[in-house]
Amino acid sequence: TVHEYTVFEHTMKLLQNLDATDGDPFFAELRDSIQSADALYLAGLLHDVGKIVRGRPHSETGAEIAAEICRRWQLEPNLTA
Repeated sequence: TVHEYTVFEHTMKLLQNLDATDGDPFFAELRDSIQSADALYLAGLLHDVGKIVRGRPHSETGAEIAAEICRRWQLEPNLTA
């Protein structure tokens, strides 16, 4: 009920907004300061996965779920971190 979009639409909007940061010097600099664009997009893709569990901060639950997803996808440990 927090978002006006579906989970998929919300995630796609977030990823589109990451691409659109070129016009904003602050966000472009912030994005460019991140060592791996892959990590940024992965974080965007998985940022709300923890909302499936109620009664606990979704950031904590999400970190655990994301770690498991990264393990199953056999991603590099530094990307997972």
